[in-house]
Amino acid sequence: MLFYRKAELQRPEEAKGNPSYKVPPHLLQLAQEENCKLQQRREAFDASSNTIEVRLHLAPHYQVKNGALHPVETAKDSVITVTFDRRKTVGDLRLSIYQMQDLWEGDMALTVARSLPAGLHLYNTLSDDQQSLYSAAIRDGSDLFVWNGREVGGVSVQTGSEWEPVLLTLVRPSLEEEEEEEEGVAMARGGGGDAGGGGLARMERGFAGGATLGAVREALGPEDTLLCQEGRPGCSGGGASGWRVFPATDMHRTLKELALRDGDALLVLEPQTLDTSLISVSGDIVTVTTPSDCRWLQVEFCSSREPQGRKSRMKGRGRGERSLHPELLSEVKQRAIEELQLQDQLQGVKCCLRQMDSMGKLLPPVCEDLSVREAGVKLMTSLFLCPGDAPGPRQLFLYFSVGSSTSAAGEQELIVEESLTVKECLALIVKMAGLEGEAWHLRKMDWCEEVGDALTEEDATLAELKIHSGDTLVVTEGRLPPKGFLKLPVWFCVEHRNDTFMEAQENHVTNGVDGEKEGVSAADGSGADMCFVGHVEISGEASLDDLKTQVMTLPSLQDVCVPAPAFLRAWVLEGRKLGKILRGNQLPLKKLKLGSGAELCVQQLQKEENLGPKELLLRVQMGVPGERDYYPPEELVWDTSRDSSPRALRHALASQYGLSPDSLHIAKHFPDKYSWMPISNWSQQVSKRKKKKKAENLQGAPFHLKDGDLIGVKNLLIDNNKDFSTLRDELGQQRLQQEAESRRKSRGQQNVGAEPGLDTGPERKGPGKCRKPEVALSINVGVFR
Repeated sequence: MLFYRKAELQRPEEAKGNPSYKVPPHLLQLAQEENCKLQQRREAFDASSNTIEVRLHLAPHYQVKNGALHPVETAKDSVITVTFDRRKTVGDLRLSIYQMQDLWEGDMALTVARSLPAGLHLYNTLSDDQQSLYSAAIRDGSDLFVWNGREVGGVSVQTGSEWEPVLLTLVRPSLEEEEEEEEGVAMARGGGGDAGGGGLARMERGFAGGATLGAVREALGPEDTLLCQEGRPGCSGGGASGWRVFPATDMHRTLKELALRDGDALLVLEPQTLDTSLISVSGDIVTVTTPSDCRWLQVEFCSSREPQGRKSRMKGRGRGERSLHPELLSEVKQRAIEELQLQDQLQGVKCCLRQMDSMGKLLPPVCEDLSVREAGVKLMTSLFLCPGDAPGPRQLFLYFSVGSSTSAAGEQELIVEESLTVKECLALIVKMAGLEGEAWHLRKMDWCEEVGDALTEEDATLAELKIHSGDTLVVTEGRLPPKGFLKLPVWFCVEHRNDTFMEAQENHVTNGVDGEKEGVSAADGSGADMCFVGHVEISGEASLDDLKTQVMTLPSLQDVCVPAPAFLRAWVLEGRKLGKILRGNQLPLKKLKLGSGAELCVQQLQKEENLGPKELLLRVQMGVPGERDYYPPEELVWDTSRDSSPRALRHALASQYGLSPDSLHIAKHFPDKYSWMPISNWSQQVSKRKKKKKAENLQGAPFHLKDGDLIGVKNLLIDNNKDFSTLRDELGQQRLQQEAESRRKSRGQQNVGAEPGLDTGPERKGPGKCRKPEVALSINVGVFR
């Protein structure tokens, strides 16, 4: 309590140093009482806020077991809870424990402990008696182990985080249940069993984290015991679980180094368990099949070949009391017919077992001469009993369709011998489809459900061409060229709508599909139109000049004036875009890597052209000063043999337009995105360790300059606008955003465009991505020292 006086009062001499001067006695007594109460409250608060409970674990009541400390079963009061002031020292706590434990003899060590799933583990020992408990990080509820600091029950104890025990789940095959399964003893099916199933016995056991895997193996069995780690969930499916055998090098690594944690499972396989039907070893992969949870298959009857006809489907389950793995699929089918009571309905009718994919499509019939495991049928799945024959061990089940349609509705099925040749298979399919004539060939559907290249080796067998059951063959119109020849579809590039050529096209029937001409606009922003003019059949040994000469003989190009092959430029099409220019007039076509699926586009030139291998043909256009537009593009042949850097391109453009290189601002146009990327004299940051600076190359990332690319040029002397975009680019970007928004709204609907056959061109109907021809891939790996 404080007393205040007015500041105007003059203090006399006798009042100096006497704070109670002229203060009434009853007020002084009241202040003294209040101060005493406050002091008591402070002491009570300090005592309550600094008092902690510490659990003391006494060593005589513990034993070392499985790498951790566990209470003795007969011991009571193994844990004593004491209340202590954390401001006191470690020595005070030790003295207090000595007083509580009158019978304690010898040294006493206090070690911080923590209860883990595997048991109690010790960490750091409190050795400084002058250190307060608060400074030693002893908190409320902390555990302290009271021992002699060396051993417990005559066994030395390892302390520290590196020796933290790990509680592992040991999985062993149950030999008794396997014997019961073989004897046909019925077993109860429980829905709440552990993940291992009835055929596996699980037991939890702790091990010191610093122990090696080899020491764990010695503790579990003989030296030739296999230890396996559980694989990823769902890798095997169908009731079988996959395990990986620890290699011999891991036997010298500790459990901590192997990143094993509490709850991880170890499969322990002793030599006698490897002979059971539950275990199958392949290399370092072990597959365990638990019979109690995985001995059933569900078979449903499907009265039609189409899975959509579910109204007439009868459902039934056939579950045996013994393992289905060694059982043949023919036996499974017979048991299903009996349990579904279909003997009368299927009398004299051939039927087969088929699986269904996630999209509801019936997969090829399974081979009934194989067992469930050999056929790759996952247990706990469904099979469909469908009308039709099942393929034999040397037969193939194939789908086929006619034309370029890839829809499942037009697919038909057939079973052929794998020794059948492509020519014989084609004749069989043509007969089944009711087609007339001999101008047909086969193509194989690739993995992304697109029509692939033609099967040109007619005398090769289906097995030699690696045709497997479930593959889809497409019968396409058009006769295959002789061996060593190429049949290439040819398009003609018409810039700015050549009226004379287009009028001639209207009065002439081309060699297109069904005798109709096809015309599209190029998708590379070049402003050129492409018109299909026919096919060219030529030997792969012929030169590029021979190809151009034969193209000039097409009826559709009779009215086009081409004095010599050098006045014709040949492009390879990639989708609806002009890809690359074929170079080397005397090179054979096979060296130009022209495959059977390649498509060509020829362009009429005003002068002869013979591009070198290091020359790029670029289209350049100068910006109109003060406007968001460009002058008509011009062609520039840029020699990149010496330098392909931005500086070299700028000098080439300056020479083209007669300007200073420093006054030019250039950018590359990306027609797919309707965007421009400025090309500046950028320089790479070079590491101090590198002695050489990598050369700047515009043919690499991020520009990837190639034939036909459009380069925009701005003259900074008269045009200070560095924005290359035009109104057409803005409209194109808006359209792309609208298309992306519409795709997000209708993500579930996919429109698959028609694939062009021999008689179709680069125009693809639908928004599907155009498929490039397949070519050989070469990978060169450098030697790094």
